[in-house]
Amino acid sequence: MLSDYRKFVCLKAAPPRALPSLHFELLHVALGLSTEILELHVSSSRKNTVEELEDILWYSVYGTHVLGVPVEALPLEIPYSPKDNVLSLDRLIASIEEFASLVKKHVIYGVDQSLLPQKAFMRVWESFLYHCSACNTTLPLLIQGNRTKLEKRYAAAFTATESEQRKDKEEE
Repeated sequence: MLSDYRKFVCLKAAPPRALPSLHFELLHVALGLSTEILELHVSSSRKNTVEELEDILWYSVYGTHVLGVPVEALPLEIPYSPKDNVLSLDRLIASIEEFASLVKKHVIYGVDQSLLPQKAFMRVWESFLYHCSACNTTLPLLIQGNRTKLEKRYAAAFTATESEQRKDKEEE
């Protein structure tokens, strides 16, 4: 049953192809944000929540580079109001899902939506800031925490070996 269905699925899937570096980087941002939002959703402590927000911040700032969004154009805070009827985590999840979906359409299916990923990315950023405000944390604290972790993990720049060794985790 599943064997036949797998054959059908493979016929209907987009064929693999070499990716331009921009597409690789877009996928890196979209997958990174997607995995980090899942980790944030199941975080079990304040410390873990902050660490996941630091990681979402990293992928978001990397996203500005990939999408050509000037960091100076980003708002630095969006206040959370308990009167808002949209939960902050739900808002962040929805914005990341929208961004990842547009990246998939652009990279995998070849749909040219050149401006849409930037607009969706800005909604991710705003939702991220909103959630940070709801969690009573700030960008400077998240930046410092993420810098500290990554400076321990990577001596100079990313290496696959240091990524596997996770020196920042050994000290916990």
